Amino acid sequence: MAPAPYSRVFVGIERIVAVSGSRVYILSSTTGDVIASHPNASSKEETCKQGPIVAAAVNEAFTYLLTVGETKMMQLWKLPQLDLINERELPKRPTGLAFTSNNQTILVSDKFGDVFSYSLEFTPPTTKPIPDEFSSHENPSDGKLVLGHASPLTAFLLSQDEKYIITADRDEHIRVSRYPQGYNIEMFCLGHCKYVSAIHLPAFSPDILISGGGDPDLKIWNWMAGECIGEVRIWESVEPFIAVKNIKGKRAEDGEGGEGSVTNKRKGKGKKKGDGRDDDEVNEQEGETVPDITEEKVLVVNKIASLQSKRKDFLLFSAVGATALFAFRYPKGSVENFDFGHPIIDFTVDQGGNIWVSLDTSLSTPGTESLRDDQLVRVIQIDENSKLSEVSHSQQNQGLLKSLNETCSNSDSPDKSLDFYADLKGMPKWSEPSSQTSADKEQDTKESSPSDTTTSTPTSKKTLAKRKELRMKNKLNVLAKMQSKTESEDNNTPMVPVSAAEKEKSGTVRPLADVEGTELEEDERETKRAKSGVPNGDAEMHS
Repeated sequence: MAPAPYSRVFVGIERIVAVSGSRVYILSSTTGDVIASHPNASSKEETCKQGPIVAAAVNEAFTYLLTVGETKMMQLWKLPQLDLINERELPKRPTGLAFTSNNQTILVSDKFGDVFSYSLEFTPPTTKPIPDEFSSHENPSDGKLVLGHASPLTAFLLSQDEKYIITADRDEHIRVSRYPQGYNIEMFCLGHCKYVSAIHLPAFSPDILISGGGDPDLKIWNWMAGECIGEVRIWESVEPFIAVKNIKGKRAEDGEGGEGSVTNKRKGKGKKKGDGRDDDEVNEQEGETVPDITEEKVLVVNKIASLQSKRKDFLLFSAVGATALFAFRYPKGSVENFDFGHPIIDFTVDQGGNIWVSLDTSLSTPGTESLRDDQLVRVIQIDENSKLSEVSHSQQNQGLLKSLNETCSNSDSPDKSLDFYADLKGMPKWSEPSSQTSADKEQDTKESSPSDTTTSTPTSKKTLAKRKELRMKNKLNVLAKMQSKTESEDNNTPMVPVSAAEKEKSGTVRPLADVEGTELEEDERETKRAKSGVPNGDAEMHS
């Protein structure tokens, strides 16, 4: 079994923090010796219950570490010995963690669309808080709400002076709000057509914002003015290196398996208790068609960073499932790449300008498996020709790399590892027409055409006749009851004609002639439903 990759690697001057599965390692940046690790023998069982670490962050001085597992327990550690300071429960699974510059406040964004702030010091409450009936969800750890979005937050960051907080969500929005008064919205940066998954403020120019996600280009903003001042086309550069494709089927697009996932299992159908047949055998014997499964490349920008090399400014970025790291010179320069042969999980830039890249060695570019290095962490740089190249062995810290690639490597079982490629199906909105291929659109149009009535099967005709009979019977019963009630109240009251406007009102009783007059239109709609396989509400209600 291949070693579990490092989900996060933080490189400091004195120490390195590496996160792999549910494990954390603290290493010396000079010697590569392991200073501390977690879990140890006494805490291994408890850590296994929390599952893999889904989010982590360190402060600028590398004195504190934050980790959050699948149980949504946020743990604060003192570095370098990994002493647990406190832990608290979060209301939702986090999408991002950060420290403020004074190390007194922790910021957490979550999939509910909120950003909460927490004090570094925390004392667990002795009594259980009283639920608030007006709150959509409770915060069990006394977090203060900074701001909220209507869709899941994908990224956030503070401005250099920490007067503003910039947030991005899955609905193409980038918002600039005041901090900590997040309810004061300063500006929106609108222009993305798809989700925004990564944002970055370059150290060499903090007045500009770089954003990327599902669009074929990165956007450059004057974020205080909300103005897009430039774009960098990246799709043609990234697409050849996307090794992990998303599997998308026509059915189960909005199921529990996640958007875009294919679900072949059916609950309570086709397989009785004690039946040893699998789903494929049942489907074949029952004559059901297996949903079409297609693989497609999806662009999700994972991370954006910046560095200065040889007095030149560069921007770096990676994409989910791509085997190459990309860079270009700012403000003008072509997109360069360095292909590792394995999907990139994370990368970070140290103060010397070296780029540390974490790789998923369990996957490789097809056809090149035997030619690739299986190191979990590799180090590259930008050379004098503004190209990405690997750091020579003489310049590398061999002891540190050996510790990362051998000593600290572990083999967590698959059920304890993270899904590093979940964003490929979680970010895109597959319900949008643009997500369908042209072939799918043409086939769907053909199948739903009302003019083609020769392809109706006997089963569909029988179902259609039964639905029509039940619907008409129900309408006649309702009209008879209403007419009887009206006559009993006043037999001499003349019938008032129903106007066209009243016919459209909910609850308006229509004359029988009007009901029969619309039968042709409803027959056409029933034909469409029978062809498309969409169930009829009336038939299900009265069956």
